[in-house]
Amino acid sequence: MQRNWNTTDDYNSIRTQTEDKFVDINFPIDDAIYWQDFGEAGGLSTLNIEWKRVTDPGFPSDNFWGENGISVRDIRQGYIGNCWIMAAMSALAEHPERVQDIMISDDKEEAGIYAMNMYNLGIPFTQIIDDRMPMRSNGQSLFAGVGQDGSFWAMIVEKMFAKWYGNWEHLVGGWMNLAVAALNGSPWVTHVHSNNHDDIWNYVNSADQDRDIITAASQFCGSDAD
Repeated sequence: MQRNWNTTDDYNSIRTQTEDKFVDINFPIDDAIYWQDFGEAGGLSTLNIEWKRVTDPGFPSDNFWGENGISVRDIRQGYIGNCWIMAAMSALAEHPERVQDIMISDDKEEAGIYAMNMYNLGIPFTQIIDDRMPMRSNGQSLFAGVGQDGSFWAMIVEKMFAKWYGNWEHLVGGWMNLAVAALNGSPWVTHVHSNNHDDIWNYVNSADQDRDIITAASQFCGSDAD
């Protein structure tokens, strides 16, 4: 399948054309979960997947930010090992304005197109996707789920990452600091701590006072905190 279409989509123009829903030919749904012609599949090839648009009847939410606004509780990991992205999104959501800053779309888009600011090696770019989401046969989201208050912005952000990495399966395994940097372009430091509880608390508390974005990993992942 051809994967480098290299088209340029004008978000502001497309979002006003609500008669025909936007279809992202740069990220077709039959190539979005895994690349079958590359021998990829894992356990995803056995799943019964249905694609629904955010505006379709039966989609589990119609509230982009949710009833209570942006919250760390909006993040729910689904059927894939992309906790590094989920953790980065949750850490960003601690201060809602940081999520608002990256989102160009901020509501349910009737034209079926969403846009977001991202960073590639520190260079800003605009990522655009359509709103077709992979769902289970029971109507629940296959990957990132709807937040506790009905928000679905996290589903949109996860699909942005899937398009950037090529497909959803490519999101399995990664580092939170790289996901944070992709979202807001920030540099990072990695702090490997001892088991001294006071030292850990003092470090985290100091970073929190500075409004730093903090994520953590176990030693199994290779480091203790980012």
